[in-house]
Amino acid sequence: MRVIVKFRSMFNLVWGSNVSGYKAFAFVKGFPATFFLTERRAIIVGNFMEKMGWFHKKKVHRVIFEASLQYLKEFKMKIDPPRRIFTAFLSFHAHGQLQEDSVIQFMKIKPEIGKIIEEYVKDLKIKNPIEDSGIILVDENAPPIQQWLNKRFGSKKGTPNLTF
Repeated sequence: MRVIVKFRSMFNLVWGSNVSGYKAFAFVKGFPATFFLTERRAIIVGNFMEKMGWFHKKKVHRVIFEASLQYLKEFKMKIDPPRRIFTAFLSFHAHGQLQEDSVIQFMKIKPEIGKIIEEYVKDLKIKNPIEDSGIILVDENAPPIQQWLNKRFGSKKGTPNLTF
């Protein structure tokens, strides 16, 4: 597996199907996670705490989201330097646990990274499409992230280290 882009930022996710009582993780400022763009997949992995209100404990969330790029619907980026707006999104057709119009929203993205993603997905032709994608694991259903990454992608010689 070749990693094209890997970066940590703030994201919002919408997957549509009910997984552990959630259909999305969408917050005003997003949530912190790591994004991986490989040759055939878009992956978001993250652990974060959600503030539940005054006098309530914060809730810890773990999310693992994997979408196949063969089902990519569109990529749009909005860059407005004077207003300091650098956002983008990837939307997908339905596959696996993901419903139609599932979205990865990048709340903060560097223009250079956005250009790399845009260039890669612009004329995307996947030779050997994957069928075991469209995965969403949330909270108690999600194993520890590093364990999942190692199990899912293995540690083949010459493969970049996917440390979280």
